[in-house]
Amino acid sequence: MTDKIKAHHLERKAILYVRQSSTYQVSNNLESQKLQYAMQQRLRYLGWREIDIVDDDLCRSAAGTVTRAGFERMVAEICLGQVGAVAAREVSRFARNSREWQRLVEVCRVVDTLLVDQETVYTPRQSNDRLLLGLKGSLNEHELDLLRQRSVEARREKARRGELIVAAPAGYVKTPDQRLEKDPDRRIQEAVQLVFTKFMELGTARQVLLWLLEHGLELPVVNQRGELHWIRPTYSTVHQILSSPTYAGAYAYGKTEHSVCYENGVPRRSSRRKNREHWWALIPEAHAGYISLEQHEQIQRMMSDNCYGREQVGAAKQGSALLAGILRCRRCGRKLMVRYTGKRPHVLRWNEALRRLQDVELRIDQHNRQQAALVRPTKEQFEHLAGDLETVWNSPTTDVRLKKRIVRTLIHEVIADVDPDRANLFQSFIGKAVSILSCMCAVGNAVRMARKPQRMLWGQ
Repeated sequence: MTDKIKAHHLERKAILYVRQSSTYQVSNNLESQKLQYAMQQRLRYLGWREIDIVDDDLCRSAAGTVTRAGFERMVAEICLGQVGAVAAREVSRFARNSREWQRLVEVCRVVDTLLVDQETVYTPRQSNDRLLLGLKGSLNEHELDLLRQRSVEARREKARRGELIVAAPAGYVKTPDQRLEKDPDRRIQEAVQLVFTKFMELGTARQVLLWLLEHGLELPVVNQRGELHWIRPTYSTVHQILSSPTYAGAYAYGKTEHSVCYENGVPRRSSRRKNREHWWALIPEAHAGYISLEQHEQIQRMMSDNCYGREQVGAAKQGSALLAGILRCRRCGRKLMVRYTGKRPHVLRWNEALRRLQDVELRIDQHNRQQAALVRPTKEQFEHLAGDLETVWNSPTTDVRLKKRIVRTLIHEVIADVDPDRANLFQSFIGKAVSILSCMCAVGNAVRMARKPQRMLWGQ
């Protein structure tokens, strides 16, 4: 019996704090649990009869990144002066970060509560014990950082060799020798391939999503337990398939960076996607892909251009303005915005809504009949289509989004300026554009020549 334990300590209850950091430890490190619960005998030997066990924080880390309900409840009872001692097998079980550790020590000092481990009884009101507790808290925090650093370095080296595969994405299965192979289920393969095929046809991830939803199709996803499910498509699911280099046959790891910040004293975890040069590993041709690496790069450029910004043109959408997204002011350098005028009713009466519904259903039926009557073009007809650009452009059935994609293929950017000596700037520019299109049609090589986009100056 130590002389640090006084009568008023024994009059109050003792709390035994039990904690393990992960689910794996709770399931497999059973001996550690037994040793922690065995601290009840030590508390009884020291003189306490009323002992509460706080084991709410099993599977909770003490690094300070998650909220521990058991720890907070224990500190609250200490503040009320109802606890004579708090015990743990090792004091590192209480906390492995300075913020929570110093708070616990300070609260115990104010209300005169003892800290007990398997070897020693600490009195925070004594300067020597408080110094020793501070040193142990720093060592516990340093030990956690050291273990984390060793784990990160081991994972980094394994990732550089292409041997670190946490889970296989939808469309792949993980082999016992840590490689990825295509899922043998043909339905899964065709669903993944369909996403890439429709993107190259429609040009945007959102249009792919709308097409999948319109046809009532589902996409395969893998949950955190590695189980595959078929779900209704979402934008994040489509975007994840299109942006992942895994489907291009490349092994990639370390694409995101995680950080922790505190808001009102509560830790918040956030993540962001790193630039490619900062990835841990990128190994091309590591396994069979659904697309080539060149197609993957093309898709990433198209998706980047679809994001509207200062340097991006934005996706080709509905609307009659063909130069939307590529028209820029020569003086300020800013893009010129397009706004469509006209009145549209925002509120319909019930009969009007039913009439519009009938019109939409009629157009759908007409579209289905037209699609059924269409004949699939031959390879020769499709190759001839590139040389017949004028017919495609002037056809009344050509979608405006297709015209915009043709314009953006031929013209990279239009810089506009105001010249008081010229009154018909727009007509002059349209004349130049039509001349370019006519020349392209005459040559019959529009697609190959469009690989070098032209920069035009409106008003020259």
